[in-house]
Amino acid sequence: MFYPSLIQREPILPKVREDLRIQGEKRYYDWGRKTATKPKNHWTAEDYAHEGFREVYTEKRFTIHRVLAYDALTYIAGNNCLHGLLIRLHESCYKLGLMPVCPEGRNFNSSPDDPREITIYSLGCGPGSDLLGIWDVLKESTLPLPKLNMIGVDSEPGWDPYVRRMGFQFVSAKVSVPFAQKLKQADVIIMSYFAKDCDVIVEDKREGVTSTMDVLEAKCRLLVIVDKPGGHRGAEMYNVDNGLLWQRGYQTFTLKNLNGNYVSVYYKYCSL
Repeated sequence: MFYPSLIQREPILPKVREDLRIQGEKRYYDWGRKTATKPKNHWTAEDYAHEGFREVYTEKRFTIHRVLAYDALTYIAGNNCLHGLLIRLHESCYKLGLMPVCPEGRNFNSSPDDPREITIYSLGCGPGSDLLGIWDVLKESTLPLPKLNMIGVDSEPGWDPYVRRMGFQFVSAKVSVPFAQKLKQADVIIMSYFAKDCDVIVEDKREGVTSTMDVLEAKCRLLVIVDKPGGHRGAEMYNVDNGLLWQRGYQTFTLKNLNGNYVSVYYKYCSL
């Protein structure tokens, strides 16, 4: 269980040896090099498994991704606080007879005394920047916050201390259909720079085969994807991904990150 009072405002980096840090810097800046067979156009699982790389990556990327998550969820919530949005999305509010969410004209004036929990997953979480960015939005709420389950999921177990030292939960796992089927019902699932390059969006057209996206959408009320307009897999594959998201009913908008680069955000109210 996550309690707001436990959170640190900034990530606490584990200390690594100087030689490991130097190796990590080389891996970080070497992501665009070409190998003998093909371009190494994104960081690999071997890179993320390197202790020094994780420290350098966190120093270079954490704040950028944290602010992006904050900006994305703030935009989606519109003129209303994110907590109000989650209250409206939660099934218990329907049982209370409250108006269901209307994405075109949301109204969150009610604030029922609801002791329920809010559950948020960050898939491909890395050092936990998305979770802290969403917490930044939630802490601005004028409504009393309920207990929060904020959980980072990543296939690299080395991210565990980064995420837990901020007061969040961490699960080391590969995102797949079997894993998604075991997820607790969530209010929000966010994937930043993860869904497209890790083929989470790819659909299997074989009859009776369920895709990872099918399961994730069934497991949450709001699904958010943050990614480059182009991307590591190339413009052609990203156009395929974008088309699949549009077909699935995702809305989209564009943000600029702290480096001035454009970023695409896709979101869908899955419980509607």
